[in-house]
Amino acid sequence: MSEQSAKQANGQANNAFPLTADEIEELKDTDMEMFRKIEEICAPNQQGNYARRKATSMKEMGYEFDMDLECNLVFSPEKLEKHMIELIRNRKQTDIKVVVHGHSFKCHQMILQLYTNYFKNVTVFESAYINSDSVTPLGFELAYEWMTKMELVPQRDHIVDLYMAARFLEMPELEELLSHDFQNRELFDGPNAFDLFVETLPFEETPLQQLMLTRVSHYFLSAVGSREFCELNEKQVHAMLSSNVAGVNSELEIFMSAVRWFDEAWHIRKEHIEFVITAVRFQLMPPWALLSLKATQTHPLMKLICEHPFVMERINAGLSTAVTQRVETELDLKTGSDREWIIDEQAAHHHVYKCPNWQLLSYTQFDSYLKQVSDAGPLFHTTLKARQFANLMACCQAKYLEAPNTSNTD
Repeated sequence: MSEQSAKQANGQANNAFPLTADEIEELKDTDMEMFRKIEEICAPNQQGNYARRKATSMKEMGYEFDMDLECNLVFSPEKLEKHMIELIRNRKQTDIKVVVHGHSFKCHQMILQLYTNYFKNVTVFESAYINSDSVTPLGFELAYEWMTKMELVPQRDHIVDLYMAARFLEMPELEELLSHDFQNRELFDGPNAFDLFVETLPFEETPLQQLMLTRVSHYFLSAVGSREFCELNEKQVHAMLSSNVAGVNSELEIFMSAVRWFDEAWHIRKEHIEFVITAVRFQLMPPWALLSLKATQTHPLMKLICEHPFVMERINAGLSTAVTQRVETELDLKTGSDREWIIDEQAAHHHVYKCPNWQLLSYTQFDSYLKQVSDAGPLFHTTLKARQFANLMACCQAKYLEAPNTSNTD
């Protein structure tokens, strides 16, 4: 290659890419035909047209793939469920704040809507406020815990708080579960029933209270001797004294129970005397008991109560009924149901009227008897017997030729 050709080649080549001096020297020894081909390849396209090859798919190239291959997900269904449970139970990434009487709870709105009709029917964005007297902060906390841990069995402690929250939030499943427990006499009977009755009082939950009162039965006198009985209001004590299954030996003990309630705060409670006394069924008292109430009373409170005009009318109407078996309708004094008559062998006033060991029950004696009942503790109500002829004390059976009838007018 001549020096002139080399320079020319170098100048043309520079239009494509720069060449070093060494590369130029190597080109001098290159076959001219090869140089020409390189020059054609490297020279710029003057028209600016570049043809691109159409892309070919892998399927067109002949590749085939198995579409039934099983893939291992990062989260298996089991792992996903476990993660979701942990998220819910530990209250992570919550999306709603529920405020109950000033106490805040972070919750998942999805869970609230799933288990309660209350939140299902209410549109809530960030916060919800509950100020109903039916729901306590503890009750809501227990209810939400049950939603997130349904395998938990409701405990006796604070069961009323939980039940009231379930009713307010409209949780059918939890309500049914708790109602089933309340219906179980093995769980709620006698002292347990009275304890639950007292626990429901702040909520004024009448149906549950009435149910528990039907379970008090032989525990009635123990309950009357308690501080809790003295703290009942007039409606609550009236409901208790009106119970058809109150375990007493005579209606006189019901009357004395009312006197005990008044004795706790007579100056405040005397205005309720007419209402409370209507719970006493004077028509179930034998004539001698009614005559004892008509007699002059030596106890100051008994004197005030027995000489009250309304009480005197009820006593007279009861005496008339006992003697003539008539009901004085103008006083709205109905015959009513009997009680659950019982016998305590340790009580002198539980002897029959004809027995020489019988003693008339005064309020002072009744108060002493309640102390005796309290001192006996939980065993007392288990020693009581049904008031039947076969269960009478031997001294009573000897003097009592016929079994006492259900009206208890021996």
